[in-house]
Amino acid sequence: MYKKWNKNVINDQINKISVLTSEKPGIIRYQRDLDTLCAIANNKTKMFQPDSNFQEQIKYDKELINRNKPFINDIDIFNNNIDDNQFKNIDGVIERVIPQKYLISFVHDFYNSIDKDFAHIFNKLFKDRKDNLRLTKKEHEGFNRNYISYIKTLNYPYINIHLTDTVDDFLNLVHEYAHAIADYMYFRPQYGRYPFIELLPMFMEKLASEILLEDFDDMEEDIAISNALTTRTILRYADEISIESNYLSHNNINDSRKAFISNMSSFTGDTKTKIERMMDVSLEEKLSYTIPYLTMIEFYTLFNNDPQEAMYVLKELIKANNIKDYYEFLQHNNLIINEHSKDFIDKQQKELRLTRFG
Repeated sequence: MYKKWNKNVINDQINKISVLTSEKPGIIRYQRDLDTLCAIANNKTKMFQPDSNFQEQIKYDKELINRNKPFINDIDIFNNNIDDNQFKNIDGVIERVIPQKYLISFVHDFYNSIDKDFAHIFNKLFKDRKDNLRLTKKEHEGFNRNYISYIKTLNYPYINIHLTDTVDDFLNLVHEYAHAIADYMYFRPQYGRYPFIELLPMFMEKLASEILLEDFDDMEEDIAISNALTTRTILRYADEISIESNYLSHNNINDSRKAFISNMSSFTGDTKTKIERMMDVSLEEKLSYTIPYLTMIEFYTLFNNDPQEAMYVLKELIKANNIKDYYEFLQHNNLIINEHSKDFIDKQQKELRLTRFG
């Protein structure tokens, strides 16, 4: 089921937005949505892409660091306070097979139980799943990853899930629908300007993982491994953000990529191979997952103490379009980054020790 996009729906949407684009060529959103739809039709959707001009990309990275300075400081604290040795031992294999037939009903029931506002939006988007949801196991380009493309002009999502028949399918679909809900509430086309695009998806994943433990027997190991794999990625990102921000804050960058890597290797004492690998993921992408992850931990703690307050503040943050200082907004709402991160990770490590990787 849901193995292909409905090409008739896509072509009809392309025609509608083409008309809008020709009538009002100055509206950037129309052209952006038209390009996205054409990419979906041709199975060529894109995610984070580095700038073709390396020096411009580095200039942008320095701007990102300055804009997110308070979060950079907390990422450094997180990086220094967490021992990641145990997370390095995971080979990434989740062996238990979960039948696909449970996937759609679980995600539907989850969103209809977690919050009435999110449920209202989810059900609007979910009713068109036969046209805009694709579940596939094909391995070639365009199929083997999870993503959402949101057409703001039509308030319409396209969701692709690469199936593994494991617990990750449940968490990935919850994650992508959370993006759709957040985009419906207030769409943001860029990651760099708003640091919390991944916040609602990460938070919903965490809540869903706990319900999975209740709904399925013997899921503890699956959830522990899945959580640990995410944390391992965040810890790597945090380490690399600390390295890159430290280097960029001390150097005026006008180098080619090759010279940059050589100079950064000398500055940090790391090998050129490590620096090359580090540069393969953009700083923007690393920040776009690390900042929300640390923020998610504090929302999760607040949710356990006061679910209504947590959901209220979360929605305010999702819809925010005039907050000048996001860090200050969090502090004003008693969400202090790193206040609970060590306890959160310690609990994950204890759960991981109960698995075959402990």
